[in-house]
Amino acid sequence: MTLITITRPLSLSEIYRRQARELRKSWGFQFSEWRRRVCMRRELLTLSDSDLRDIRWTRAEVEAEGRKPFWKA
Repeated sequence: MTLITITRPLSLSEIYRRQARELRKSWGFQFSEWRRRVCMRRELLTLSDSDLRDIRWTRAEVEAEGRKPFWKA
């Protein structure tokens, strides 16, 4: 026996609420990603030359990464 379920169509207000929720989620993700980049770049700038050798970065690479704006990956 096959069970068929029929769902009612969404109203415009329900569609708008879902879209708004998705938009807030994507903005939230984007802001958290930007914040993560800022924190990571600040931390990179504080590493010693010996720490940089361990992660195989040069001081010039770290300086270049630190100068990038937060919105650039």
